[in-house]
Amino acid sequence: MIIYTHLEMEKNNNIDISIIIPVYNVEEFLPECIDSLMQQGVLRMEIILVNDGSYDSSGVIADLYASRDNRIRVIHQENRGASAARNAGLKLAHGRYIVFIDSDDWVKKDSIYELYREAVNHHADVVMGKFSYFVQNEIIDSPFKPIPKEILNILFPGKECFIRLVTNGAYSPMPFNYLYRRNYLEKIQARFEEGIIFEDEIWTSTVICQAERMLVVDIDFYFYRQREGSVMRSSSLIKRLDSYFIVTEKLIEFSDRFDFSGEDGELKNWLYVNIYRIYTDAFSLVAKIKDSSIMVTRSHFDRFLRDCWEMMPVPQRICNKYYRIAETGLKKYTDWRTSEWVASINHRIESGKKLMLIYNTVQDDDLYLQAKGVPADWLITTDRRYFKQADAVVFYLPCLYQELENDMDKPEGQIWISWHLVTENDHPLINNQEIREVFDLCISYQQEEAQKKHILTSICRVTDEILSETDKVFCPCCGKSFGRFVNFEYNRPYLYDIERFKYAYKNIECPYCFSKPRQRIACYYFDSMCVEEGILMFGAEYSMKKYFDRKNYRYTTADLFDRAADLTIDIQDIQLPDEQWDLIICNHVLEHVTDYKKALIEIKRILKKTGILEITVPTDRNSETVYEDFNITTAKDRIKAFGQSDHLRIFGNDFENILSSAGFFVDIVDVNKLPAEMVGVIGPANYDDNRVYICRKNG
Repeated sequence: MIIYTHLEMEKNNNIDISIIIPVYNVEEFLPECIDSLMQQGVLRMEIILVNDGSYDSSGVIADLYASRDNRIRVIHQENRGASAARNAGLKLAHGRYIVFIDSDDWVKKDSIYELYREAVNHHADVVMGKFSYFVQNEIIDSPFKPIPKEILNILFPGKECFIRLVTNGAYSPMPFNYLYRRNYLEKIQARFEEGIIFEDEIWTSTVICQAERMLVVDIDFYFYRQREGSVMRSSSLIKRLDSYFIVTEKLIEFSDRFDFSGEDGELKNWLYVNIYRIYTDAFSLVAKIKDSSIMVTRSHFDRFLRDCWEMMPVPQRICNKYYRIAETGLKKYTDWRTSEWVASINHRIESGKKLMLIYNTVQDDDLYLQAKGVPADWLITTDRRYFKQADAVVFYLPCLYQELENDMDKPEGQIWISWHLVTENDHPLINNQEIREVFDLCISYQQEEAQKKHILTSICRVTDEILSETDKVFCPCCGKSFGRFVNFEYNRPYLYDIERFKYAYKNIECPYCFSKPRQRIACYYFDSMCVEEGILMFGAEYSMKKYFDRKNYRYTTADLFDRAADLTIDIQDIQLPDEQWDLIICNHVLEHVTDYKKALIEIKRILKKTGILEITVPTDRNSETVYEDFNITTAKDRIKAFGQSDHLRIFGNDFENILSSAGFFVDIVDVNKLPAEMVGVIGPANYDDNRVYICRKNG
């Protein structure tokens, strides 16, 4: 294969195709994208990579490819968005045809060459290929309907092609789906609208409709990757809404070039269908924006009422359907704007009450709360314009990802509260400690409790109690004093024996670091020690790490299964030197391992002669000895026997003797001598009597 240098191609003005790729923080995907372009037959091509202010290694990767292949050119610019990046590439392009590729996508081998060959053979201004979605490592068909066979491989004016694609549900607004003749784009002065998203909607329809010669081919071409971090999935609701209205304004302006009664009347009808499809998306989004400072304009939305009498029957019916859907979204927004949780809030703030903002609700439902049910000293609103003024902001955690806006900074002194139902305990956001750490309070409710009394009423009460000026309790893990500990509920019968939690102490969990009594007892004891390094934690718990972080102590975490641990270690076979650690912490680990006696021998081996082991285990005070049975293998039977699906045993009153037999001198922290503000020393389960054992080597 002959590879022409970029200089030779540009000098002779015979670059076949310019491939323009906006690049922004795609270090993981960029090599695959570029490599796929190296497999495009004998095309004389230039690849223009526009690094749009990436802060990962994307720019470095782009430069590296350019240093290896002189057909690749790299532009580095400040972050201005995909539109500005594509426009920058257009200014430098010299190819006979142009194609746009997103930097996290890739193309099929020889597909660009095949599209180019068809474009040249038909002297086409625009050529449309086929693309597939790539979702969760699986290639699936495009969501658009198949291209009608009667328009394949036949030249049409762009207007007619647009009509046929829209009427058949096969119109795709993505610019990467097409090949464009560069001279044609220059003739119509085509440029991407900058500063918005959904700019593709403007570009594609206006470029197609102005083409004199358009060709649709049955060539599989492009793989479109769907990922959570993409611009379309991470942009704020407000920016998306603003962009929708700019797009519809521009498309209305374009449609005004044509008359319903003129020769392009049919085109105008189907342009309206496309525009009102976008209005449907826009006004569906309006219903989700809970910020009264955002002015929602109907813009040209009501033009349909003015123009519908001139429209053709089929597009008129489609537009009417879109109009009604959009009207529903707009009505939901206006109902919210005039609700008692939004209207007159500014006036009522002057009463001096505390303001609580409900940031989001279950499935975006109404509050279903009567104003008279709100505690007298609280004012509740769902209007996010008061975000900075609110004393407390309440987030329904399971649905927060879909609602959260970008760049949300927490005002100083504001309280963030997350809540969820106990039945949602397995939700990934709820189990993500990094996310939970963002909140000051994390509260869970039983379904029955939520039905008896409105959750927001309870949240107001609990918040008042916890943030009471009269501090009643203290957590040595996070160092905070507050009104009371919060209920700790288990309602996962497939993991735990719920019966063991029914009669244990309830107000037991710290709402700030989620510590339980055994962790607070241990940290209270640690306050009397002077160990600042040489600390090893097996099965490290968040509240314990919080304590050592707060004290600026250096520690190492170890676990066999937790990828976040510093060391991957089997506690029964610890591959570490003898007598290395000053303090070893092992809380509720031994019930999980096959041979707990071997684990204790290993712990003693790596503990320094002067070192300390702090250890706790679940203990059944009605049993004198440890209970284990390796014939019990199913989760259901383990729950019944040991209280939890992954427990292999439950210890008895002889655990102190077990530690002594393993070679330790044993002290037990006397919970009766704990300060009164550390209330709650039993629970959350009845086997959590929270005896904290402090052990030293006896030889």
